[in-house]
Amino acid sequence: MKKKQVVPKEKLRSQVKRLANFIMARVPGEPSKSQGAIDTAIRIIEAGLAPEVKVGDVVRLKSGGAEMTVAEIRHGLVDCVWMGGYEKAISSSLVPAIVLSVVEKKKTQIQIDEGFKTKMK
Repeated sequence: MKKKQVVPKEKLRSQVKRLANFIMARVPGEPSKSQGAIDTAIRIIEAGLAPEVKVGDVVRLKSGGAEMTVAEIRHGLVDCVWMGGYEKAISSSLVPAIVLSVVEKKKTQIQIDEGFKTKMK
């Protein structure tokens, strides 16, 4: 049986401190949230992997599925409206930008009123 390799606590602390110092010195605007260096690094990496989506883009989940229209983008989460026939919204889902693939860039904007009727501009 293979013996587990254990990294000493001091070495781990040193590496985390080095990561935190790197982020603060080299990443503009960081730290922007109250979280540790590792969670900050994960958030930065995920943001870099996410496709650039804008309101009005038609997107699809990378795992497949229906096409959706981006209605709003908040803190790395994308509010997508699943469209049905006759321009009626079926439902809305908040999904991480990282799981989306952009199908089509649109120049139109979607407005959604309280009755879930969509209007194209």
